[in-house]
Amino acid sequence: EDSIGDRMAMLFPDGITQTLPMASFDVALGDYAYAQIIHNSADPAVASVDIYVNGALAVPGFDFRTATGFVPLPAGVELQLTITPAEADPSAGVTVPATLDADQTYYAIASGVLNPDNFSASPTMADIGFRLDLVADAQLSTAADSLSFKIMHGATDAPAVDLFVQGLPDPIVSGATFSAITDYITVPAPEIYTIDLFASGVNIYLASYEVDATNLGGGTAFITASGFINPTANQDGEGFAVLAVFADGTTALLESVTSSIE
Repeated sequence: EDSIGDRMAMLFPDGITQTLPMASFDVALGDYAYAQIIHNSADPAVASVDIYVNGALAVPGFDFRTATGFVPLPAGVELQLTITPAEADPSAGVTVPATLDADQTYYAIASGVLNPDNFSASPTMADIGFRLDLVADAQLSTAADSLSFKIMHGATDAPAVDLFVQGLPDPIVSGATFSAITDYITVPAPEIYTIDLFASGVNIYLASYEVDATNLGGGTAFITASGFINPTANQDGEGFAVLAVFADGTTALLESVTSSIE
């Protein structure tokens, strides 16, 4: 079985995907960049979306809390990336222009909500409108005895948060507000870690999550807060969870050890 980071999903113009060994990533394919698309918008109106690139359907039926592998996109030209509710007319979607650098790797994370007036405001007054964040220098692998990951605050109705790894004296994230994304954090693997989540500034405990890195040595991940702390005040969208996305497009919800969010 391939380990995480050993494979890459290639997306072709007709929408068909094919899994290729990571060795293929090192082959020059022309002026292309590579992006992993992550659907983290908890708005029920976009529970499933279609993604268009310059008006052509590229990813149909893309569901909340799923991700692609790293897929090739043309570099050096302005792309119009459109995200629309599944099977809706592209004109009903949100379009984001992007110009990518050749041979660069990106995360492309969809988050926020289409109509903020229909949802709880951010406790930090952050703009919770639908957005597509492009993060360059995405890593597909790391040292064999380590796990590297970025963390994003992707929950629109969550307060600013501090994250602690049990056993370490200082937070790995301090005062993160909606849409904030950390640099890479690297920890030894294989290990099992517990991350404690606190409301920033008031030291109110929110939850603990387990990160099992037993089989993740050499791998990378993008970890994001996901869903709503109060679903009933947010169109009955999905409840709060922590989503981990790996380089091959695999996703998993981190195990909640304890929680006081309710």
